[in-house]
Amino acid sequence: MKDQYGEVSFKRAGAVALLEIDRPPVNFVSVELMRSLADALEDVDAESSLRSVVLASAGKAFCAGADLASPAGVGGAGRHVRGAGRGRGVRARRGSLP
Repeated sequence: MKDQYGEVSFKRAGAVALLEIDRPPVNFVSVELMRSLADALEDVDAESSLRSVVLASAGKAFCAGADLASPAGVGGAGRHVRGAGRGRGVRARRGSLP
């Protein structure tokens, strides 16, 4: 596991993965952020010793929504993740955890 996935940092506390979004000033969602989060979640899913994930954020807001100023706009971030099928393994594993 890496310590940094673009705008998402990874820390470990025992069997818990802490993913922290850090996209100042208010953690707008962008295509790049979704890619970073998907990459981090795929690595967390591959690490069998991790049993849970905490998603947090740096700064004053958890997430202020889509970055409307980005070229992809509102729909671009969602299309990237859905279109590529990223994160499927995380969703499947979540259902199998005790």
